[in-house]
Amino acid sequence: MLKTMSKFESHTAFQHGLPHEGFPLDYVATLIGKPAAQEAFRTIGNKPSKGAPRTLDFVATWKIMAAHVHAVQDESHGAARPGAPLGNFELMCGTMVQGRNLADGLSRMARFARVMKTDMQLDVKTVRGNLHVSGKSRSPLSNARETYTDGFAMVLHCVVRWLLEAEARVMRVRSSALLAPRFGTSLGLFCSKIEWQGTGFTLVYDAEAARAPFAKVDVSGWMDGAYREFRKLLEERQSLYSAPLRDSNRIADKVSRHLIGKPADQSAVAKAMGMSVATLRRRLTEEGHSFRALASDVKRDAAEMLLNSERSAQEIAADIGLSDSRCLRRACRSWFGRSPSQVRIALRQSLPARKARVARIPAPRTSG
Repeated sequence: MLKTMSKFESHTAFQHGLPHEGFPLDYVATLIGKPAAQEAFRTIGNKPSKGAPRTLDFVATWKIMAAHVHAVQDESHGAARPGAPLGNFELMCGTMVQGRNLADGLSRMARFARVMKTDMQLDVKTVRGNLHVSGKSRSPLSNARETYTDGFAMVLHCVVRWLLEAEARVMRVRSSALLAPRFGTSLGLFCSKIEWQGTGFTLVYDAEAARAPFAKVDVSGWMDGAYREFRKLLEERQSLYSAPLRDSNRIADKVSRHLIGKPADQSAVAKAMGMSVATLRRRLTEEGHSFRALASDVKRDAAEMLLNSERSAQEIAADIGLSDSRCLRRACRSWFGRSPSQVRIALRQSLPARKARVARIPAPRTSG
């Protein structure tokens, strides 16, 4: 029987949620299959510290999961019965942004999920001004189902951050008892107060976030927006990792954080950092970097993520600040040694482990 393992104890909950620098093998393997996960860990996994399991860093895991969704054509990674067709999440988000504020928008999303009979069942309520958003899969209980649900909650929160005008502050989280402590939860990246109980998830947003209106209504770029917010979450929570990913005092890292948040030119970044362009250039040179190279690295990272999506080359070029698809083609040749279409094919063919399993899933009953 599933039962509570820890109830809103910050340090203990966080240690159960994200005790290491990335996700353990079990978390990744439940969704992409053990052979693919083992290969990923073999090639790019972190070397474990004494007494700790080997992990795959958070950014690499996000990219692998995105590639797997398109490899199997199922947003649930094959964990749901029936599967969640591509475009399902975008439709749900499109319904959400029609709301007056976050509370109204998430309530609309929950109603949409019920009417369309999507696998993810959502419940939204306001308690003493705070917004409680709960989600649970309708599919048979399994480790894969609960890991998929955990990932859904993480992506939903990242999209909410991207869409809102105000800060989307989560006060506490409930995560599936099935995930702790062996699998862990990605939700520890934005909240250290984790209650392990039951199945599915609950995110509790504060009253200010609940009342906040949406700054964006076009959700077609949600994949890039969510990924940018995920990278920002990693930066914000960096001090809580057992071994910091970077030296947060370095100018190069600060510049990268500005560029991840919103692509900008050198003058805008220098102004935001409270220095002149000349000073910024000098400080970067002292660290062995250049603004142009850092901006290129951020664009490369974003392009790799977006080439996992259904967006056209022209749309991807605009998303990452390039003028047109020809510029994207030249950039991809420089970054990857391949054209955008060749990169897209390579990404989608890289994780075939669960194609056979997903092929046996019955066709969705509805378009939702």
